[in-house]
Amino acid sequence: MLGKSGKPLWPGRGKSSLFGLQNGSRMVPSLRKFIGMVALVLFVIVYALTAMVVGDSPRLQESSTLIQFTYFAIAGLAWVIPAGAIIWWMERGKKS
Repeated sequence: MLGKSGKPLWPGRGKSSLFGLQNGSRMVPSLRKFIGMVALVLFVIVYALTAMVVGDSPRLQESSTLIQFTYFAIAGLAWVIPAGAIIWWMERGKKS
């Protein structure tokens, strides 16, 4: 669809091939964000369930309060690093 100036209204969308790849090398930013969003949601779900299972294990429950506190502090913050890497990958494809 062309605008008044004769240029496409959605640049880069007209020549995209299957899965949003153009010329076989670059990914359309909206596809990159969608893939990143799905990966981020799946990662957070799997991470939370894993941290919960480990936190509820009898070995950790029988340990001292300091060890429990340390585990939950680390487990509560450790997801930020991989999530940040996924978000960085999602934003890397932006054109400036």
